[in-house]
Amino acid sequence: MKFKFVILILFSILFISCPYKLDSKNFSTGNINVIAIPPFESWCQMGGVAQIFTREVRKRFIENGNFKIIASPKHADAVLFGTIKSCFVTPISVKNKNLTSVYSIILTLDVKFKNLHTGKVYFYSSNYVLREEYMLEGGGKDFFLQVDPAVKRAAKKFSDMLISTAFEYGR
Repeated sequence: MKFKFVILILFSILFISCPYKLDSKNFSTGNINVIAIPPFESWCQMGGVAQIFTREVRKRFIENGNFKIIASPKHADAVLFGTIKSCFVTPISVKNKNLTSVYSIILTLDVKFKNLHTGKVYFYSSNYVLREEYMLEGGGKDFFLQVDPAVKRAAKKFSDMLISTAFEYGR
């Protein structure tokens, strides 16, 4: 009976401490307190995508870490650079009267997360691909209004991946 109680307590402690936050002490060098996240660059023709990604990544790092987030690498310990290399919107489902009802947005990014003191690269990908689908409502009148929420969902997924990758590399 005591053994079951001890196991229950251990599992409780494990699950209570499970939601993690990035913390500078988790990084192997222990000297990451300020992270620069400059505005993402964009090579795609769709307006606002880089701003959405920059805003979402900064927001997620602030929510999930004990870091100061700044825009310029000048006074930072680490920097996260991002470039939206391409973005395509493709119809994937057609309903009656040959109107497209579901679209897919595909984004390709170049991203690098680097310690500026040691040169250690925590994450790098020159062709990170994100795909998000969205349904066009209202007979196609609001095409551009419905792209932004899909881009925001993709940016959130991307940000979550960066947070978990930074956490893993920081062990």
